[in-house]
Amino acid sequence: MKTLKVLLIPPKCASGTGSGTYSHILIESLRKTEGVQIRIFSSNSDLSEEWDVVHALDLKHLEPALVSSIRAPLVIDVHDVYWLRGEDIFATPDLPARIYLSARRRRRYMPILNRAAAVITHSRYVAQKLGYPATFVIPCPVELLDPGPPLAARPLKVVYAGRDFFRKGVPVLLAAWRHVNKSCPDATLVIAGREYFHGTVYARLASFGCNVRLVGDLPRENLLDEIRQARALVLPSRTEAFGIVLIEAMALKTPAVATRVGGIPEVLEEGRIGMLVEKGDSRALARSILRCLERQPDIELIDMIEKAHKAAANYSIESFIKKVLNVYYKVSRKA
Repeated sequence: MKTLKVLLIPPKCASGTGSGTYSHILIESLRKTEGVQIRIFSSNSDLSEEWDVVHALDLKHLEPALVSSIRAPLVIDVHDVYWLRGEDIFATPDLPARIYLSARRRRRYMPILNRAAAVITHSRYVAQKLGYPATFVIPCPVELLDPGPPLAARPLKVVYAGRDFFRKGVPVLLAAWRHVNKSCPDATLVIAGREYFHGTVYARLASFGCNVRLVGDLPRENLLDEIRQARALVLPSRTEAFGIVLIEAMALKTPAVATRVGGIPEVLEEGRIGMLVEKGDSRALARSILRCLERQPDIELIDMIEKAHKAAANYSIESFIKKVLNVYYKVSRKA
């Protein structure tokens, strides 16, 4: 088999969870893959060389002017579709800016997608919303992680991780947390993530008088350790493409509580391996969180945690890389 030459165009900002974690895992894994030669894009001069595949790891960080200079088959990762028409509109201080930016992104992204030889999405939900013909659904991977201690031995702590607090449902979470703190005053909510200024200001004001810690953007290992020691990982999103933090929680044996939106039900197998609540329902969210904070977790919850931990093995890096390589060989027609 001939060596496959791949040029990778990573996101401009590759920290934290989401596309940054995805890109890091993909790049490091391809570097170790026999028969594959990769280079990380640094300047337009890279495009003058012959490549079997050019892979842009995030549509949102791909410049239209750059696309016009690419001669090789182009593979594009699409991590979300909240910029498409028909996505949920929710109350936020910057709603006019969001509407404007979504329209601008549609005008920018659709011509880029039309140039792609293949598109990779990470959930069936995104693939269906996008409607692009040459789409491959490849769930985000998770590396082997050391799980945390038994749930009953962990502190009374719940973790949220993500950027864009309003889209990710933090207002609903903070409303739910007031109910949680009434029943369990010793419980602490940790809110982690690199957030916009208005979101941070809102969270500080809305969490006043509650046991809430805003810790900002944590190094990945620190974030994983927070989740490892938590009673629950909560993701109450208004819209969500996949939710890589959910499978990280599964691998760490931390129960996930999330909303029934987007690609989340796919990850949590319609509630079999995680708790699903309806978006905007702070009371239901509080009840699910309190279930995880019980002194002795119920048998059904323990069983769900074990099933989730086993399911995390389906997101292995080895399986993920095989699927990505399959896309490369298809578009390059190189055997």
